[in-house]
Amino acid sequence: MAYQNFHKHCKRCKLGEACKRSHVYVLQLEDVISDKKWFQKKNPDHKDGMDCLYVGKTTHHPRCRLSMHENCKPGEWEGKTYECVCWKKKEVNYCTIRTRASAKVANYITGKMRPKLYKKWNPQRAKDASDVEKSLAEDLRAQGYGVWTN
Repeated sequence: MAYQNFHKHCKRCKLGEACKRSHVYVLQLEDVISDKKWFQKKNPDHKDGMDCLYVGKTTHHPRCRLSMHENCKPGEWEGKTYECVCWKKKEVNYCTIRTRASAKVANYITGKMRPKLYKKWNPQRAKDASDVEKSLAEDLRAQGYGVWTN
């Protein structure tokens, strides 16, 4: 995968080159997830018609993390690979327990990233990414989105 549009995800990433910092990201989830009681419990103010989203943080570029989510699903990650397109290892990598997708939402990820919802929050210092992930999730919930985060 030759991916050059790093700048769509972060103010400091350049065309063709990731900025080597941590990022938060937002992925679209299938709407059927809103029928799950555990999702409803976390999103009591989710407005009908508003999208369901997953908010995460990563030391990789968001495109790499999407590749991990899509290819390293719980229960079927062993022996599978994902493609890293960022500064860490621009190659095919084997899935590990650390690269697995979130167990609750893995099967609801559509593969669509929502950079307009998270670009302004990037890049992050690794130590601040957890706080920013939480703040971004709260901000999106306040707008009426249904949000899952770890």
